[in-house]
Amino acid sequence: MSSTEKHTTENDFSIARKKQKTIDEQNTPETSSDSVFSDLEEYETNTNPSTAHINYDLYLETINRKVLDFTYPKICSVSLKTTSIYSCLTCSKYFQGRSTATPAYRHSIDLGHHVFANLTNLKFYILPENYEVKGAKALESLNDIKKQISPSYNDKQIVKLNQPDNFGIDLNGDSYVPGFVGLTNMNGQLDYANVLVLALSHVSNIRDFFLTWGRTMGNCDDGDEIIYDRSEFDLCDLFGLTVRKLWFDHLFKKHLSTSELMHLIEIKSNGKFGNSGEAHNAIAGSSNSVGKTGHKSVKDFFVWLVNNLNAELKNSGLKSTILTKNIQGKLENENDKTKKTIKFWYLTIQLPSQSLFKDSQKPVVEQFELNNLLKKLPFRIVKTPKVLILHIDRDTTKQEIIGINHLNENVVRFDPDCMHFSGKKYRLITNIIIVAASEMNSDGLEQLKIRYKVQLLDKTNLHWYEIDDLKVEKIQKEFLEFNLTSLQFWETL
Repeated sequence: MSSTEKHTTENDFSIARKKQKTIDEQNTPETSSDSVFSDLEEYETNTNPSTAHINYDLYLETINRKVLDFTYPKICSVSLKTTSIYSCLTCSKYFQGRSTATPAYRHSIDLGHHVFANLTNLKFYILPENYEVKGAKALESLNDIKKQISPSYNDKQIVKLNQPDNFGIDLNGDSYVPGFVGLTNMNGQLDYANVLVLALSHVSNIRDFFLTWGRTMGNCDDGDEIIYDRSEFDLCDLFGLTVRKLWFDHLFKKHLSTSELMHLIEIKSNGKFGNSGEAHNAIAGSSNSVGKTGHKSVKDFFVWLVNNLNAELKNSGLKSTILTKNIQGKLENENDKTKKTIKFWYLTIQLPSQSLFKDSQKPVVEQFELNNLLKKLPFRIVKTPKVLILHIDRDTTKQEIIGINHLNENVVRFDPDCMHFSGKKYRLITNIIIVAASEMNSDGLEQLKIRYKVQLLDKTNLHWYEIDDLKVEKIQKEFLEFNLTSLQFWETL
């Protein structure tokens, strides 16, 4: 090729490149911080390349299942946006978008991570090429990941949960019992919430309802179809998702996190409950030697969660909800002349006050029978719930006695197999207990730190399990009553 021909060819290529760049700039949407992250799904759908000759198995070997975790809030780790969120299946980080200049696209270019899952529609994409994985073989290989994001259940699978010897195995080969799964106690602040989520998920009717939530919510009591806005049920959606994961028998890891659920709850409760440090264990000093506890009560969280779940369920058009049918009762106050009927979610058991040993600052620990304490309740039960919830009130903050650490440590004795109340027979299915420890603060004052554990009955074989954050172990029922019981769930027999 002559020098003249070579120069002409280079000029032609240069001109062609400039023309193509001009065309690309005209056809590419604005890339400001506002426009790049708006209408992402519409833009990405219209810019997918032809997939006629694509090898869908390409890059799938780069997926690292052992690091995948879909239990955290769907928030982009770069833009902090909450729309159009994708999980990188190589490093498990969350990013927004797929199109050019989005965080997910940049991540794929910078780190060479190619396979992403849309956390809303459960579709899989390859970046930066930006095409959807559609091959039957490829999609089948990704089905286990889809179930990690959002497990689903049919009637046969739900029946299996009530059968003995139901075990799951994680990716490390460790076995676990579905439903009896350890929960991450993020920053030591979520134990009060974790134990309650586990407790509610072990009320069989409530569990079964939320295992099929979204599949069964489309009908009213009279059979008419409900038309609803999905955004009105975000708490039920996330609570249901958490329950489905708790009972899933193919978890990649045999423990979970309630972080996504609690992130939403923190927003809805205006910071009263949630992941932030202000929501737990705010302990202040007192005028005596022992600090007052300002920890979040599992009872307070129970009331908030049940009321808000029930409110969303009522908005679906149901005359009565799964919660009112199972855990709500009615009573009449015997001291009220009007005999007004009051609905209740739980009953509070008042413990007798602790006294002090003679010539000692140590309180006396006494034992009281639960059946006798129930007989002292100042009201008449009009309607007994299928699951009776009892709150053992151990708060002694009004008892300003030196040596009393604002936690009533009297023991409540009970038979977990049988309790008679208001003409019905109950058995214990959940026992939430308090673990208290005294420690010295920077001012030299003793303060009380409280956390919660939960003890759960496996109704398929009558074994009891204790869950303390990530630790799950089998325990003997004879030792249940020798704890500082806080909240109990009793099921009718």
